[in-house]
Amino acid sequence: MSQNHDTLRRDLDGLQKMAIAIGVIACLGAGYAWTQDQKEFREAYLHSFFFWLAPTLGSLSLYMIHRRLEARSPYGANSGKGPLVTDRATRILRDRRDRT
Repeated sequence: MSQNHDTLRRDLDGLQKMAIAIGVIACLGAGYAWTQDQKEFREAYLHSFFFWLAPTLGSLSLYMIHRRLEARSPYGANSGKGPLVTDRATRILRDRRDRT
């Protein structure tokens, strides 16, 4: 187990340094763009912020639905034996529609 951890750490070490370098370069580029035109920069930054915020919050909501439905599963949480989230959600929505 320790062997795998050490190997993984060594493999990811170079990737981590490269990601930090890219992040620093991107921050420098953003700083330069801000000095050129602050109004345009704020609009562009806001658009890019919401571009990445949307899939993140969407994934979070799907994860919360998944955890909520899994908690009610007769198989228990994280057993891997329960029905798929979409099947369970479809049944819940169908039952609610039939009650009204």
